[in-house]
Amino acid sequence: MSGKIVNLYAIRGEDGRPARAMQRYLQSEGNMVRCFAHDEAYQCFANGHDIAVHAVRLGWARTRQGAPPQYAAAEDEARRARVGVWSK
Repeated sequence: MSGKIVNLYAIRGEDGRPARAMQRYLQSEGNMVRCFAHDEAYQCFANGHDIAVHAVRLGWARTRQGAPPQYAAAEDEARRARVGVWSK
């Protein structure tokens, strides 16, 4: 999937600065990113960590309605910390 743009499971990505931060993060992980089809999106892992949860926790993305609890918890954490999209 090298260089392919995919929708990550359970989240909505953000344009602009959050998207660039996510891109830098993924590039820093090199070939250690693994993705698995999940419905119409992908669940991807970098060094064993769910990229979507990481993105939400840092405020680079928002959860989709009905996201699993770990995603919602990461979003709550980002909101409380006022990071990324929640910094305003």
